Amino acid sequence: MTNIITKAAAVKAVFAVLLGLLFSSPVVLAESGGAGLVKAFTDGQANVAFRYRYEMVDQNNALEDADASTLRTRVTFRTADFQDFSFLVQMDDIREVGVNDYNSFRNGKTGYSVIADPKGTDLNQMAVIFKGITNTEIIAGRQRIIRGNHRFIGNVGWRQNPQTYDALSVNIKPNDKLKLFYSYIGQVNRIFGPEEGTPTDTWDSESHLLDASYTFGSAATLTVYGYLLDFDNAAGASNDTFGARLAGKLGDKVKFNYVAEFATQSDAADNPTSYDADYMRLEAGMNFSRFGVAVGYEVLEGNTVANSRFQTPLATLHAMNGWTDQFLGTPTGGLEDVFVTVSAKLLKAKMKLVYHDYSAETGSVDYGDELNFVANWALSKNYSLMVKAGLYSADTYKVDTDKFWLMFSANF
Repeated sequence: MTNIITKAAAVKAVFAVLLGLLFSSPVVLAESGGAGLVKAFTDGQANVAFRYRYEMVDQNNALEDADASTLRTRVTFRTADFQDFSFLVQMDDIREVGVNDYNSFRNGKTGYSVIADPKGTDLNQMAVIFKGITNTEIIAGRQRIIRGNHRFIGNVGWRQNPQTYDALSVNIKPNDKLKLFYSYIGQVNRIFGPEEGTPTDTWDSESHLLDASYTFGSAATLTVYGYLLDFDNAAGASNDTFGARLAGKLGDKVKFNYVAEFATQSDAADNPTSYDADYMRLEAGMNFSRFGVAVGYEVLEGNTVANSRFQTPLATLHAMNGWTDQFLGTPTGGLEDVFVTVSAKLLKAKMKLVYHDYSAETGSVDYGDELNFVANWALSKNYSLMVKAGLYSADTYKVDTDKFWLMFSANF
C-alpha cells in the first residue's frame, strides 16, 4: 500500500509540473492569478479501491490445479475543471496474498494452470480531458476504452490488471439521440504487464476506432461501427471490422429486450493470412420485477485455414463465451454459441445462471458445454461481495475445466 501511494504521489507531482508548464502563460496567469490551477487540484476527487480475489482452476490435464490469492489496490485522482481541462491519473498495484500456486505468465510456475494476474505496480491511466468544445469531450493519454457490450473493444476489467490504451479519443454528442466516437490508438497496454514477457505486455498500434449510435427511444438504438486494427508486433491480429447493432426494450411491467447484430471482417495491414469472415448475434429476453430470462445465438465464422476466422483481439473476452475462458481465441472451425440466461434477485443478491452449448461454425463438431453462475451482494455503499463459478464439459475441444472465484471489493 505504501509503495503504490508513494508512486501515485510522484505521478501527481509530475502532473503538477506539467500543468504549471502548460498554463503558466502570461495570459492565463493574468486571468486566473494562478489560483485557478491550485483550486483545480484542491477541488479534485481522490479514490482508493481494494479488490481481493481468490481464484481456483481445475483442469483435466497434466497441469497442477491453480490457486491464486491476489489483492489489487487502486489509487485514482482527477482534478476539477481548469480552463475546460481536467486531468486523471490512476495507479494499480497487484500483490499475492498467501496462496500463489498458479502460472501468471510472469512467475515461471509453468506446471500450474494459468491465472493471468501477474503481480506488479502499473500506471493504469494518465490522461488529459478537454471539454471546451460544445457537446464534445477529447481525451488524450492512457485511458480506458469500452465500446458497446465489450464484444470488439473492451478493458478486460475482470482481470486484476485491466487493458488500457494510449490513445486520442473524441466523443461528440450533438443531441440526446446521436452519439459519435473516434479514437486513434498508439499502444495497447495488455493484461499481462507491467513486466515484459510472453505473451507481450504491449501491442504497438496504428489503429482507428469509429462508431455512431442513434437512439429512437427505449424501443431501439442503432449503432454502426468500423474498427480498423493494425498492430506492428501482432500482425496476425490486424483486421478491419464493419458492422451494425440494433438493440432495444419494449413493455412496461414486463420488459421485452432484443439484440440483432451483424459484422464482417477482413485481414488488414501486415496480417500474413488473407481472409474474410462474418459475425452474427441474436438475443431476446423478458425481464420481470425480480426475474429475467434470455436466449441467444452467436456465430463467429471460421474455416480449415489456420487463423482464418473472425477475431476480436481487443474484446473483454471473459464476458463473451463462457467464464472458463475456453474461447479467448476463435477456433479454426469458427464458433456457434447457443446460450440461455436466467437472472434473479434473491437473498439480497443479484444472481445469474448461464448455460452455453458450443459447436463449430463449419461442419457438425460439438465442442462442449458450460454452466456459469454468479451472485453479487452490495453489502453497503462501499463494500461488495461476489461468488462465481464456471464448469466446462469438453466434447471435442480442449479439456474439462472448473473455475471458482470469491471476490471482495471496497471503494472509498
